Amino acid sequence: MKKQKLLIILPEIYGRNKFIEDEISYYESRGFMVVCPDYYDAFDYEDEAEAYNLFMEKLGFSGGWLRVMISVLSQGYENVFVLGYSVGATLAWRQARGTKGIISVYGSRIRDYLDEKPEVPSLIILSKDEEFELEGAYYYDAGHGFMDSYGPSYDSKLAKEARALIDEFLDRSF
Repeated sequence: MKKQKLLIILPEIYGRNKFIEDEISYYESRGFMVVCPDYYDAFDYEDEAEAYNLFMEKLGFSGGWLRVMISVLSQGYENVFVLGYSVGATLAWRQARGTKGIISVYGSRIRDYLDEKPEVPSLIILSKDEEFELEGAYYYDAGHGFMDSYGPSYDSKLAKEARALIDEFLDRSF
């Protein structure tokens, strides 16, 4: 018998840092089984360029590894959702096949893949400083990374609003 709900969390370029660990704990406390790839050792925020270069070198946006992960995990779970932040959000957008839905939080690189719209229920959360318009997306008047409570763009009020939207989306989906 398949288990009910699995959430795959895809980190930002910084890797599995304290913010992502907090997200894992939060969703586990809500009853989700959570899987989160550990791309590499977590980077500090001031090492953004180095983190991005390593992400592109080791993983990139093609996401073949994520397709395999979703396929394997879907065999044991009825409902697989992907929640991605930044580069993870763009990966979620591109690799939604085989999931019951995606949540994409400040996936600014989606702009390069607008022709690859997910065919599953999707919640797209962007900051207003993104350089593209996406129908149905929720735009927040905040900087990229505004939900990351350890990051330089954190906005507690808007992060709570976005969290409520994510929770509502997940609650409706189960």
